[in-house]
Formats: sequence, structure tokens, C-alpha cells
Amino acid sequence: MILRRLESNPPKITKLELGGALSQCLALGLLRQAEPARALPCPECDGSRLLTIEFIQNKLTKKNHAYIACPECGPVEIDSEQLERWRVDPVAVAKAALRRLFPTLGVPTEIVPGRLWRIGKVTLAGQPREIFLACGYRTSTGTAVIETLRGRSKSVLLMPSEVGVTRWGSATNNLVLALESLVSVQKFGIELDVGLLESRAADHFGVKTAIIKPKRRAGRVANIEALERELKEHLRTARDHAVTSRDLSGEAKLLPRPTKEELGQRAKVSPSAVTRCFDDEAGAELRLMWEWAADLDRILTFREN
Repeated sequence: MILRRLESNPPKITKLELGGALSQCLALGLLRQAEPARALPCPECDGSRLLTIEFIQNKLTKKNHAYIACPECGPVEIDSEQLERWRVDPVAVAKAALRRLFPTLGVPTEIVPGRLWRIGKVTLAGQPREIFLACGYRTSTGTAVIETLRGRSKSVLLMPSEVGVTRWGSATNNLVLALESLVSVQKFGIELDVGLLESRAADHFGVKTAIIKPKRRAGRVANIEALERELKEHLRTARDHAVTSRDLSGEAKLLPRPTKEELGQRAKVSPSAVTRCFDDEAGAELRLMWEWAADLDRILTFREN
């Protein structure tokens, strides 16, 4: 839903639409609070028509209450939480989706306001290639985006969804890919299928990729899993500590994160092996959990499947 919403302008979404995904999206930094909704469909009859919200002041409490005038249900009061709206941050989404490629990508730059961003440069299909993100593309308003990319045929253009890719069509000779086809949502973030990205790039640019026999790395995978288990245990303990301290004193407190050496001792992994695990491509979730362990807000939202 987040990726599809980036095809709209502006890319706003309500708390009601996000449901249980709101806390995860906020923890990942994908959303920025926007102005409250001015119109909503009736929640009583599930109508699709947007009805203007009107505020009426309670004479006793002096508080304003939101109402809509539904033709079917009559006056319906709207909970204030239903008015909350959020703006999806395109750069934050791109950074979350491509985090396995950072920091080699560099710092994203807005090229066409609200439409096109240069995310950075990374080696794909044997060459350094610029990565761009285009959101909310329409043929009627996309001239500046097309002109920017026309002379960059070796660059890769990412769009939030397959809808955007279809709209783009053959506007330029770039490799155009949909993020929704390259990523999956995991408990600790958005996971990019780097192999699929490399394969699509190799096919498009006509690069033959050598067949690489998989290495025997079962030991490292086992070490990563052991470190993840210990880190999850710490996150559980840290969450309970934060909640308890908040209930007792009114202020949630952060349980200090163990050092990597201490984490290795708990998981029975040597210091040198711990370093290799954190640097390994398969350690993306391990690295993200490590970041969470130092962030009180994220610890408070930690939930297990």
C-alpha cells in the first residue's frame, strides 16, 4: 500500500488505511505527519463517497467534535484518530528498500521537485550505474523527468509500483523496474532481492554473468542465526524494561545494548566471526536489529511474528 500510494500526488495515507502497519512504518521512518483529513467516507455504512468534515463545539466542554452528514446514516461523529494523515517519504522508502546497497549509493538528491530523485550510484551488470526514483509519473506532467533521463541510458529508473512502470512505457531507453517487484516486507524492514536486481540489469544491458558456485558458508549462516537469536532476546528484554520503567516512573528507559563482543560471547561466536557476520550480505536483518537495539522508540514497538 505504501509503494502504491507513492504513485499519487501528494502521496498521503490515513491512519485508518494503514491499520496495524502504522507503527512499523513509523519505526522505519517512512512517514511524515501531514495535515488532518478534511473529508472521509462514512464509517457506519462503508460508503465510498467522500463527505466533508464539519466541527461542532460542545458547549459544556468547549471541545470541537468532528462530524460528517451522511445521506444514509445522518450525522456521524468521527474519531479524531481517523482524521490523522501521513505523507509517504519517497527518499526514506528508497533508502529502506535499498539499504543493502548503502552506503555505496551516497546521498539522495531531488532533481525534479516531488517527482524525481537521484538515489546514488552502485555497480550493476559490471558497471557503476546511477539509480533514480520517479514517483507519481503522468505523461501530462512528466516532461522534465523524461528529459533528465533521456541522455542517461545506462542508468536504472526505479518506480514504486508496476502501475508506474506501465505508465512510463518506452518513454526512455532506461531499465525501469518496480520496487514492489524487487522487495518484500520483513519484520525488521524492507528486504531487497539484490540477486533479482542484478539479474534484471544483466538481461537489460546484455551482460553475461558468470555462474558462481555457492561457497560452503553454512557455518557463517549458523553464526548469523545464533547472533540474531541473542539480539532478539535482548530486544524482548529491552522492551519489557522500557515498558516497566515507563509504568513505574512515567518515563521509558533504554536498556544498554550489549557490545558486539558481548553478543558474540552469548552466542558462542568468536570476535572475528562476529565481524564477518555483520559484514555478510545475509546479515541484513542482524544489522537492522542491532540498530533497533539502540533506539528506544523502536524497542517500544518491537513485536514478534
